[in-house]
Amino acid sequence: MTTTKSSLGSTAGGIEIVDRLGLLVDAEFDDVPAAEPTRVGSRRTLAYLGVCLVLIGLNLRTVFSSFSAVLPEVTADAALPGWAVLFLTTVPVTLLGVFAPLAPVLARRFGAERVLLGAMAVLTAGLLLRPLDAGDAGRFPALLAGTAACGAAISLCNVLLPGLVKRDFPHRLGLMGGLYTTAICASAALGAGFTYPVFRATGDWTAALRFWALPAGVVLLLFLPLAIRQRHGRHQTAHGGVNVWRSAVAWQVTIFMVLQAMMSFSVFAWLAPILRERGWTAARPG
Repeated sequence: MTTTKSSLGSTAGGIEIVDRLGLLVDAEFDDVPAAEPTRVGSRRTLAYLGVCLVLIGLNLRTVFSSFSAVLPEVTADAALPGWAVLFLTTVPVTLLGVFAPLAPVLARRFGAERVLLGAMAVLTAGLLLRPLDAGDAGRFPALLAGTAACGAAISLCNVLLPGLVKRDFPHRLGLMGGLYTTAICASAALGAGFTYPVFRATGDWTAALRFWALPAGVVLLLFLPLAIRQRHGRHQTAHGGVNVWRSAVAWQVTIFMVLQAMMSFSVFAWLAPILRERGWTAARPG
């Protein structure tokens, strides 16, 4: 393995590989002119930005794990057939890939901060929409629309968040990368662990699902001043770079991510209902 100096000033070969792969999740790395960091006036404001980004990560997996925690209740009350349940657990994961290519385009046009803010707004709206009753049509249309909105919003956040962390915290990349990654993992645990207790306290699965719009809305309001204040100029795509469609490393990373995503999202969707069918108490699988 050759060792060349990475953008972080490291000479370690392993860091070089990570740094190269980091470009694949930075929505603005090929912008001309290069996107400027988020405008902050002090270290305190920079720390505030870091807290906001970590809190955004803390809302990016509750959609999946919260639904599975009360899936038997949702299925029984909404009279959902098997194909509808399969659809609801598959749509958001599919949209993670479908909407991801739009993130660089939107970030180039409106700025990564504002697109991230808009994505959080759509996520909050989707979390509020999915438990609604659509009248004679039943609950499935609202469940589908809300879940799809959440999947699209999370897809944009998945692409934009690492790029903002890399751009705004180059001097604390290891710390911030670890914090926001841990926050994303923790969000799945929170959704799985707390949804059923909320259902048990309220006696209503719609309230248990709607509960997760509260933290998303709070983060939306916290991030609003920073995103609105950020100036954004016109950017274009730089040409002549590496073609990822012809990159063996890019395809290897893609295949690896597809396989691990299939495994993790299958666990999110089906492990809790399977354990409940095998006799576990309703709260224990979460």
